[in-house]
Amino acid sequence: RRNGAPAPAGSEGAATPGAGTVLLAEDRDDVRQLMVRLLQRMDFTVLPARRGDEALALLERERDRLALVVADLVMPRGGGAMLLQRTRAWARRPPFLIVSGLEFSPSDEANDVLQGVPRITKPFTFDELRAAVERAMARAGATPEIGPEEGSASDPATAPAAGPGEGKEAVP
Repeated sequence: RRNGAPAPAGSEGAATPGAGTVLLAEDRDDVRQLMVRLLQRMDFTVLPARRGDEALALLERERDRLALVVADLVMPRGGGAMLLQRTRAWARRPPFLIVSGLEFSPSDEANDVLQGVPRITKPFTFDELRAAVERAMARAGATPEIGPEEGSASDPATAPAAGPGEGKEAVP
């Protein structure tokens, strides 16, 4: 838990935003590195993967401790839809947030694997990512409790002493 307090009894399997581990599957190095920083700013521990097969291996190995999977829709060796398909039969599948650099089309909606899964289109800001993460977590029944908001005094991105490259970053 963010404040270091033990989880309430009976909540051991609950995915609490900002107090868990996120699997991030993104093939572009620059985008993956920026998204890692943004998710860490929300108090998540992040397991990054650059290809679908790497993400699937991490997902299978870490599935019981994942609070969220953030996956690019299209990546080498399988993307977000493949990860969703592979986890479909799991009794407890972590919530997913699908990311894409392309606008989602009606044909994507026809793909039953993606139906009802929260999505975000690149480019997006920290606040847009935060809102999408909260939607994905709320959809899974978790209580949004994500780390500092953009512009807060405790937000390193907007604190007065922010260094070069810090600030209101947008994911390309």
